[in-house]
Amino acid sequence: MLIKKVLSICIILFFCTNLNAQQNNIAAAQAINYIGKTVWVCDRIDEAALDNISKNEPTVLYTGASFNERTLAIVFSKRVLANFSYEPTAKMINHKFCVHGKITKYKGKPAVFIKSESQIQHIG
Repeated sequence: MLIKKVLSICIILFFCTNLNAQQNNIAAAQAINYIGKTVWVCDRIDEAALDNISKNEPTVLYTGASFNERTLAIVFSKRVLANFSYEPTAKMINHKFCVHGKITKYKGKPAVFIKSESQIQHIG
C-alpha cells in the first residue's frame, strides 16, 4: 500500500513538473511579457554585436531579423565567454537555440544574461 502511494505521488510530481516546464518555454517575441521571470526562450539567433570591445563590453546575440525587430538580447560577458567550449557568435548565429535564465533588460530590450554554457541548448 505504501509503495502505491509513493509511486502515485512520484507520477503526479513528474507530470506537474513537466507541465510547469512546458509553460515556461516561450518565443523571443514573448520575452517582453516575462521581465523578472526565469524561463526558457527558444528562437533563432539572427545577429551578433560586439559592444565596443576596447571597453571590455559584452558580446550580444540578438533574435529578430533587423535592428528594429530585435526581440531579445543574449548577453555574454568577456569573463563568461572565456569559459565556453565554443564561440557562441560562430555556432549560434542562423540557428535555433533555447536559452534559460531570468528575463531582464539590456539597452531597453528584453535580455538574458548568460552565466554558463549550461543555460544554452541547440535545437536546430
